[in-house]
Amino acid sequence: MLFGWVALFGDSFDIRLIHHIVAWVFIIFTVIHVYLSIREDYLERNGTMSSIFTGYKTEHKHTLGETLEKQLTEDKETGDKNDRKQS
Repeated sequence: MLFGWVALFGDSFDIRLIHHIVAWVFIIFTVIHVYLSIREDYLERNGTMSSIFTGYKTEHKHTLGETLEKQLTEDKETGDKNDRKQS
């Protein structure tokens, strides 16, 4: 019997019920996953989800420059404070 192991789940009603529950779990997961992915792309505006469809990920030039400037400024301020403590 090729599908004899199916009888372990019960009769045909039980198998049908399990099948429908699992199918609904997949459907609900897919809908939530797609919604959260699109929401993330919209809120972060970093092009991660858009790149899946277009093949291109775009970053704003000012975003990259501001991040680098902020990091350099913080490093400089931290370095100045450490120099004062050592003196």
